Amino acid sequence: ARQINSYYGQLGDGLGVIIPPQVTTTASKSLSIAFEEIGSDRIVGVKASELAAAAAAAQADIEAANAETEG
Repeated sequence: ARQINSYYGQLGDGLGVIIPPQVTTTASKSLSIAFEEIGSDRIVGVKASELAAAAAAAQADIEAANAETEG
């Protein structure tokens, strides 16, 4: 809950792209909205290790494309 509240707090500070709730809801609390989004399969969890591996693969692809362009 703390992370979700922090996330929504950051949105108000202009630190991130504002993404509205992914479900139609009358809830006003961030945690309630998050549970509704999870329950409706609008958002899914991703392990940090999977995210890091995908980012590393994308970076490797970019570097390979740059090497082909330069060489």
